[in-house]
Amino acid sequence: MLEIHNLTVYYGRHPALQSVSLALRPGEIAAVIGPNGAGKSTLVKAISGAVPVRAGRLTLDGRPLESLSGPERARRIAVVPQGGHLPPAFTVEQTVLLGRTPYLGWLGRAGPGDLEAVETALAETGLTGLRERVVSELSGGEHQRVLLARALAARAPILLLDEPAAHLDLAHQAAIFRQVTRLSSEKDLAVLMVMHDLNQAAAYADRILLLAAGEIRADGTPEEVLTRVNLADAYGVNVQIVPHPLRKIPLVLLE
Repeated sequence: MLEIHNLTVYYGRHPALQSVSLALRPGEIAAVIGPNGAGKSTLVKAISGAVPVRAGRLTLDGRPLESLSGPERARRIAVVPQGGHLPPAFTVEQTVLLGRTPYLGWLGRAGPGDLEAVETALAETGLTGLRERVVSELSGGEHQRVLLARALAARAPILLLDEPAAHLDLAHQAAIFRQVTRLSSEKDLAVLMVMHDLNQAAAYADRILLLAAGEIRADGTPEEVLTRVNLADAYGVNVQIVPHPLRKIPLVLLE
């Protein structure tokens, strides 16, 4: 289990996160929502070690994250970054194989287990037919799917996704979220997703964390978090919350 206690992150003199605490359990999908500048991406970067932490404690199964080596941390936490860079001259298959880097020895040679993990990740993201394509030739949506496949190839128990549906059309958005949901259930993955679409968060997340001004304003089920009061406080807009016509989840409508 990933546990965060009183996490505080600064950019220069400006606080990006203030005293954030949460626990992420195996098999759980948590969506992080909030307005621009709320600290959503900073939370992902702090957990992955991409930004320094001013204060607080982050532990994984009771072990401080800072005590883990870089490769060990990468074996435990896989990240799909927002607008992540991919090597333009690599093929899709070569790029997805980079997700196995934390497991490779000094010679950097991939073994049968690494290749099998890559095959599975390609299949899970619908990229098997594009394996020989060069990354520079991909569309924005294909680029995003390669980022996800690279993370899945790591087979880490914790998956962090920063706006995973960015640049994807509706069909591929649904496919990505269904895949993440299935993997979380079947492989007991703990998933933390930064999302802008509140209705997608309600549809695919077990739990929602609402961030505003670097603080958690609400944490609970979609029904508990997606309320008129909470969303007006965080976003400064008035909304209507109505029952979804097909599912037992709230549906957020702008007034």
